[in-house]
Amino acid sequence: MTYNLDLLYSNMVRITSILVGVALVLTGGIIAVILGFASPFITPSMIPVGPPVAIIGAMLLPVIAGFLGSLITAGRWHKTARSIGFKTNFGRHGILKPELTGDVGGRPIRVYSYTSGGTPEGSSGTTYTHIEAELDRPLEWSAIVGKSDEEMTDLAQSGGTIPDIAPNEESLANLPEMGGTRTVSVEDGIAVWGDLPEERAETLLTPRLKQVITVDNPGVAIGDAAGMMIDALTARLEKSDSHSATFARKALEAAEDDRTQTPKATVACDQRGLVLDATSLESHVELVVAAAEAAEQAEMMN
Repeated sequence: MTYNLDLLYSNMVRITSILVGVALVLTGGIIAVILGFASPFITPSMIPVGPPVAIIGAMLLPVIAGFLGSLITAGRWHKTARSIGFKTNFGRHGILKPELTGDVGGRPIRVYSYTSGGTPEGSSGTTYTHIEAELDRPLEWSAIVGKSDEEMTDLAQSGGTIPDIAPNEESLANLPEMGGTRTVSVEDGIAVWGDLPEERAETLLTPRLKQVITVDNPGVAIGDAAGMMIDALTARLEKSDSHSATFARKALEAAEDDRTQTPKATVACDQRGLVLDATSLESHVELVVAAAEAAEQAEMMN
């Protein structure tokens, strides 16, 4: 029965995508006919309704198809939440973008999707699934923990930091020191990059956390990793007077201004796309829970 439901959702999403494409083509075709671009093969008089009605109908077609697709996706979120014992909340982000909440061992977990990188020119950007675990109290430090051979950009994406301004080629184990932030520890192919002491970083790398960091779960952000990265990159750019460095500093300043809160009491990872598969989502939840427990253990050190 579960397989049949998954197949049904998959087919409905595929059909909806086709409908959106067909609706866009029809919309363009109707507008072209009304403007006379299709003459003499098809003329505006051949349309059974008036031009205003035809234009409104053409504009509504992709909207309706898109709404249907979003509704189907929201239904799949609800199904995924039930299958892993979470609740679906429709209030904060609207009915079409539900937020999943639950707890693992008494630790609150939150899951939601967002889009990053859209442009005024019409680019819709990239969709991410954000998985977040709460800590008992805010941390005095922040860190990114992940596979040491992964590029920093990939870890920034999975760690929930700032994918658009992260270094493009440096691996987590080879990043140069940036102010007070550096690669603190590397153990069993897992690296800690942050502003914490080495002893605390070593405590952070618990066997459970190292086990759940995989190719599918390459990194996790602990504390205010976004703010830490902004500060680190700013410190690195201060040594350069080039025009590109000046432009990058302005981008960092804008990113700093856009931050409305400092999530030092959270552990999070961001995965590209919608994580609608229950097994995959549970593995991401396990990652943030393991990292949260490791962070609280490390925080207890004097």
